Amino acid sequence: MRNKTLSLTNTKLVKTILDKAVEVFDIPLLALKGTARHSHIQRIRMAVSNIARVEKGVHYTTIGNVINRDRSSIYHYERQHASWYISWKPYQRAYDLLYKSLSESTKPTLNKCQIKRLLKENEIKPVDGTVNIIINSGTTCHSFTTDLQNFTADIENINKVFVEFDIDIDIQI
Repeated sequence: MRNKTLSLTNTKLVKTILDKAVEVFDIPLLALKGTARHSHIQRIRMAVSNIARVEKGVHYTTIGNVINRDRSSIYHYERQHASWYISWKPYQRAYDLLYKSLSESTKPTLNKCQIKRLLKENEIKPVDGTVNIIINSGTTCHSFTTDLQNFTADIENINKVFVEFDIDIDIQI
């Protein structure tokens, strides 16, 4: 049986980018996720998609699910990004403004010792099981196993403990 890896934080990352776009451009979330094709809405939607895809490496389907588009639209946005960035000044300004506002609000990363300490302090302990939880922060990676009974509680606790830090959580089942 092959292990399947799920990334819970990629959906959260795209939602964070989308929320930042709503804040920066003062545009309703429903407009960005809706069917409107006005150019000012479309270019912000494309900037959100391309920051998530090009800069953060989030999968097409994940981005599509969050912004309510199919993955072929995300392919199209990524393929056209370089051309739009060079030749379409309103897109370039939207992309740069959103990217800059996201980079200003970056959270601190953790090293392996800090991750272990926070897990221990909050009594999140490894258990013999079939689920592997991987916590990534910056260039550091820490993993531990848990069972299916404790899996959801562990994920919720990890999200609460590490809310102020830049982490990604991957799960291997």
